[in-house]
Formats: sequence, C-alpha cells, structure tokens
Amino acid sequence: ASMFVDDKKIKAKLESLQEEKVEDLKGIEGNWLILGDMSGSMSLAIEKARELAGFLSRVIKGNVYLVFFNERPILFDVSGRSLEEIQMQTSGIVAYGSTSIGCGLKLIMDRNIMVNGIAICSDGGENIAPRFCSVYREYEKKFGISPNVYLLHIEGQDFDSLTALAYDAGIPYERLEMTEVDYYGLPNLTRILRAGRYFLIDEIMNSKLLTIDEVLKGGE
Repeated sequence: ASMFVDDKKIKAKLESLQEEKVEDLKGIEGNWLILGDMSGSMSLAIEKARELAGFLSRVIKGNVYLVFFNERPILFDVSGRSLEEIQMQTSGIVAYGSTSIGCGLKLIMDRNIMVNGIAICSDGGENIAPRFCSVYREYEKKFGISPNVYLLHIEGQDFDSLTALAYDAGIPYERLEMTEVDYYGLPNLTRILRAGRYFLIDEIMNSKLLTIDEVLKGGE
C-alpha cells in the first residue's frame, strides 16, 4: 500500500531494491505519453502521474511527454528528468475543472509528436469533448500507428467510462489499478509497459510488492 517512508533505514533498502529493478527494466522502447488528470478531485492522479513520469524517464529509450488535462491540456517534456525535477517543473498544477482526456492526446497530435505508448492516470471519467477514443482514431490516421493505451486507474468521483468505450472501439487497451501503488512499487507495474505490438500481460506483478517486514528481513 502507498505510504510515506520516513524511516531512513527502510527508505534506503527500498531505494536499493528499486535501483536493482530499474536496471532490469531499462530499455523500454519508443516514445511515451503520460496523461495526468488534473480535473476536480484528481489531486492523487496528479501525484501519481508525476511519479510515473519520473520513473519512466529513467527506463525509456525514447522521449517521455507528460500532459496534464482537465478541459485544457498542459504539456511538459520530461525526458531524462528526475522525479524531483518533474515535481518542480509541474509545481503549478492543481486539480480543478471538467474532464477531457482526449484534449491531451489532441495537443501532441497537433504538435506532430509521435508516441508508441500512452499511460493515463485518471479515474476514467470524461464529461466534455474531445473524447479520448475519438481523438485516438484521428491520431491513428495521421501517424499510421496504434499506440498501446493503459489506464492506470485512480479512484475518484467519476465512473470509469473510458474502459468500456476503448474496448468497444477495439483500441489496444488495458486497465491497471494504480491507487495503492507507491513510487517504490512502480518497477513491478512498469513491467507491463511495452511499445511493441503485443501486451506482455504475464509480466505484470510476477513478484508481489514487498512489505516493510520483507524488506527488512535478513538485513538487521
């Protein structure tokens, strides 16, 4: 479960374990887009999108773009940046407004940015156009590619309407639960993120997230 790690010994062990997994994951292909929901009540999605961006920027071979959205999108190129740098870069982002997941994808389409994978940190609710599935079809036509899409689901006030719509549209799409995954659990979650043609579903959570007791076991 997500927690604030303030014990120096525990934090050092978690960071050491994470570094080992970072080395295993380095080399994920392609350019990636992270869409972070900054609509009303989505403060947790903002935090998780920053954490994911900070982690992916360390293991992605290509570029990493972070777009926060409500009814309007705000784009940040976070390629090669640390979590701390991303937190500073996006410090003005706060949760308010309506929700158009599609506006974030439309922004990078209009700027001729091609990505191979899309990770959406959101509760999956949309209440204003442009809708994600509609923009996705436009994106496919413009660039001739069909990026893999992952909803990293964050519990929120809105019902997840995106998942059913994406499946019905035949978009290469998976929903993963993100609410209780903290920064130290991201290596396990990230095992599923690949820019190839096929999802590597069997890789996700091959090893369970470590508890604090398991981290400390044998390290006294």
